[in-house]
Amino acid sequence: MRRLARPPLPRWIRQDFLRDAGALEPSSEPPSRFGCEAQERIYRGLTTGRTAGYTLPASDAMAAAFDMEFRHPFFDRRLIEYVLGLPPARAEFFAAKLLLREALRGTLPESIRTRLDKTGFDPLVDRSLRLESGTISSLICGSELTRMGAINGKALEDVFEVHSRQAGHRSVRAEDCRNGIASFLRAEMWLRAFHEQQRNQNAKHRNQTARCGEQEVLLGSAPGLLR
Repeated sequence: MRRLARPPLPRWIRQDFLRDAGALEPSSEPPSRFGCEAQERIYRGLTTGRTAGYTLPASDAMAAAFDMEFRHPFFDRRLIEYVLGLPPARAEFFAAKLLLREALRGTLPESIRTRLDKTGFDPLVDRSLRLESGTISSLICGSELTRMGAINGKALEDVFEVHSRQAGHRSVRAEDCRNGIASFLRAEMWLRAFHEQQRNQNAKHRNQTARCGEQEVLLGSAPGLLR
C-alpha cells in the first residue's frame, strides 16, 4: 500500500511536544507544488489526511458490501487534472464554487445555478462558535492542552480571532480556522473528561485505602476490647 504523506500541522500545535512524545517523525515540510492555496488544499486532500486515508477506502468498502462500485464526478481524473492546472488567480474561486456555477450556465435554471441557500454544516458550525465565543475563549485561555505543552495558546487565540472576523465567509482560510477550532475543542474536552475520570478514580482509591486502614485499626484494637 502506498504510504501517505503527512499533512502539514496547524501552526498552533507544538511540534516539539509531538516529537518528544514520539508522535512525530522529523521531516521537512513538502515543497509547494502550486501557486494557489486552494489547489494545494485539493492536492493534499487527495494524497494525505482523511480523504485519502479514510473517506475513499471506506466508501469503496461500503459500496463493495452491496455489490456496487463507488464513483463520484468530482473524483474524475480528467477534472482533477484540469482544476490543478488552472492559473492560480482562477483557482482561488473554488471556495464559492464559481467555476462550477460558470460551467453550468445555460444548463441549469438561473435560480438553481446562482442560489446560495443550499449549503453544508459550515454555517451552523460558525453560528455555534459565534454564540459560544465566550465559552470557547475561556477554554482557550485555560486550556489543559496548553498547560501540558501540546499547543501554543496564543497562536490558537489568533486563529479564533481570525475566525470571528471571517465567520460566514467561503474561503480556504476561513475553513482552516473553523476546522482548527473544532479540532481543539474535541481534544480539549476529551482531555478534561479524561483528567476528571482520573481524579474520580484516585479519590475512590484513596477512600478505599482509608477504609481499609480504619478496619485494620479496629481489628488491631479488638483483642484489647475483649479483655
